[in-house]
Amino acid sequence: MDLKVDETKHLTVYSFPHEAKQFKDEVVCLLKDNPNPVIFNVQCLGAKPVVEVDQDVVEFDRLLLDKKLTKTLTLKNVCSIPVKWKLSGIEGLPEEFLVSKTSGMIKPCKEELVEIIFTAKKEQKFSPKLSLEVEDTEGYNIKQEPKAIELRAEAFKISLDIKFSHEQILDFEAVRVGEPKENRLVLKNIGMYSVKFNFTMKKKATRELFTVDPMEGDL
Repeated sequence: MDLKVDETKHLTVYSFPHEAKQFKDEVVCLLKDNPNPVIFNVQCLGAKPVVEVDQDVVEFDRLLLDKKLTKTLTLKNVCSIPVKWKLSGIEGLPEEFLVSKTSGMIKPCKEELVEIIFTAKKEQKFSPKLSLEVEDTEGYNIKQEPKAIELRAEAFKISLDIKFSHEQILDFEAVRVGEPKENRLVLKNIGMYSVKFNFTMKKKATRELFTVDPMEGDL
């Protein structure tokens, strides 16, 4: 009786790429009493966490008090491995800012949209900074260099001082029929930025009686 024994060996091949590029090689297996070696082609793609941000500065410009504006920050995974990301510095943001999402995971070639909301609550200029931190998901502590992201915003209000000839009324008192009479309304811009003004008369009869000069302009 011939006894044949089949034995299987499992070999583990590890890859430790030192650069973010493709590596190719051959594993040559020599079998005893077999003159022809068995060759296994092996390859691996070295990768490291890389996330691109569509803007380094998020501009909200100037916003009137009690108004709200939302901007979107786009994070894109441009490497071939999934990555973990986190925005640090959130705890130091002024109360005027709200960030929809502060951390997560992005699959290869995918994007993450982060909404940043600015609410104008008081007259002030803002320029806080956040930092985007990216690392691998396997726990090897391979990280991308942190990216600084600045938020720029300004809250303002329209401040106009109006002086009437008599309390809150333009009082022409008695006017002789057919004789024109002038009165003065003083507008003074006490805000930080220029404002536009224009006058309108609601009633047709009033429009025929009164003339405002100038009807519109900039302060």
